[in-house]
Amino acid sequence: MHEEFIAKLLFSRKPRKIITSFFHESAGFQLDSQAKEWQDQHQDQHSFREILLVMTGSTTQRLNDIFYHISANTMLFIDHNEKHTFGYGNESEGLHCWLVLLPEEIRWNFSYCSNTGYSYLKRGYLERSELYDALEKCWDKFQKNLPEIKQMALLAELNGIITLILSTIGNQLISPSGNPQLTSEENSRAAIKQVVAYLHLNCGCRIAEMAHMAGYSQVHFVRLFRRFTGMTPKEYIDTIRREKYKELYGRIPFKRLAEVLGFSSSSTLAHWVSKNCKSE
Repeated sequence: MHEEFIAKLLFSRKPRKIITSFFHESAGFQLDSQAKEWQDQHQDQHSFREILLVMTGSTTQRLNDIFYHISANTMLFIDHNEKHTFGYGNESEGLHCWLVLLPEEIRWNFSYCSNTGYSYLKRGYLERSELYDALEKCWDKFQKNLPEIKQMALLAELNGIITLILSTIGNQLISPSGNPQLTSEENSRAAIKQVVAYLHLNCGCRIAEMAHMAGYSQVHFVRLFRRFTGMTPKEYIDTIRREKYKELYGRIPFKRLAEVLGFSSSSTLAHWVSKNCKSE
């Protein structure tokens, strides 16, 4: 898909609707049993924030057990650790933009959906800036039970910030001097570097989530990760966990240590320790 076509959509002056866990203009709806079963099997939650902008077409997404049919020119805001759909069901179509808020940058990627699946088209990143900080600050203010006038003000502010971010991405796409897309060796390395930074902060992550952050298919992501780190994602995560385990063992309760290292329970951590820290 041509860069200028995508950029024109990004530069659009049409107001964009916003859906968050605290605000939505359209009520949720019911799915048929087959679609609901697919959604039940494709749920995810993680510590980074992300935004889905449906540019053309539509998709059905689940946010905190409520289903939304998201049409063109609508943004879905997914906050820290909120349960949401991972991937696309068969009813999804069109061009979609994902913004992933990582510690030092906003990583963006465009995907195209059809009834045969979806594929990544373009990807890149924006280094952390005042726009990133303004987005985080405004998002933090958006809480439940705000007076209507406060909601309107924050929605307008969010829309304005996102419009500037999308315009910056559009300029990257059409400007040779802009931040290059992640097709070169250097930018592939930058994608892996940001995923690695996230792993060090969170002591773990599923491969599907890491690939989503970087904007690559899982197979290609694993290939790139091994190429730039010399390890598989699992080997790298185990290395981080061993280092953190050595640092914290005996200093905090074992149950809390399991949480810090990204394990679901103390018994899961104990099983991992028996296999990975035999000399400790």
